[in-house]
Amino acid sequence: MNTGNIPSIQNIASVPNSISRNIIADSLRPAQAKAHVPLKQAPHAPTLASLVFEDSSRLPRRQPWATSSGLHFTITHRFWLPNTVCKEGEEVFSISIETPRGVVSLPLSTQLRILCDYLARHQFVALTASQIAAGINSHPFFKRYGANARGKVFRRRTASRAGVKQQMMRLRRVLAEVLQEAGMDFSPRALIVSEVSDSNERGYRLKAIVKWLHIEY
Repeated sequence: MNTGNIPSIQNIASVPNSISRNIIADSLRPAQAKAHVPLKQAPHAPTLASLVFEDSSRLPRRQPWATSSGLHFTITHRFWLPNTVCKEGEEVFSISIETPRGVVSLPLSTQLRILCDYLARHQFVALTASQIAAGINSHPFFKRYGANARGKVFRRRTASRAGVKQQMMRLRRVLAEVLQEAGMDFSPRALIVSEVSDSNERGYRLKAIVKWLHIEY
């Protein structure tokens, strides 16, 4: 082998580039010194392969459509304007849930879609029917509901305390039918949770994993 162009270890310092010096120094080391010596595995630290394959048989079977936090909901808003996020003027276009048989769109009326959207925005606190009605009537999103659509095709949506209570019953009924058709042993009351306060006020809360999608038309 011709070694005339390869500097000796003593002359490596003359190489101007530090990265080049490291490469050349590595080429001059004996083969035994360059051999890879695996790190000693601690007895209590399982390898990645054992975590992924060996222990997977002991893990509970994952159900991607349900978690301890509830089912997975997707709320789609239409008439979205670019460079905005959930702004007034949009429409609650559809609400769907994930089931073992795939994604199912809930057959909800406009008022029930609005109710479900509002519950999803406040799902970490139980709200009374009066609070829900007041929120829907005051929130800019619902006061200008669908205003981004061309033409006067949407009218302002309002809510009342008595109306919200009736809509809760209808929403649970629709969920019960969809869950039954999907073969899911899941109570709608586990999704639309009722909580009673110390003064016997009944509040409602949506227990679900929710994500929002936006489309233009």
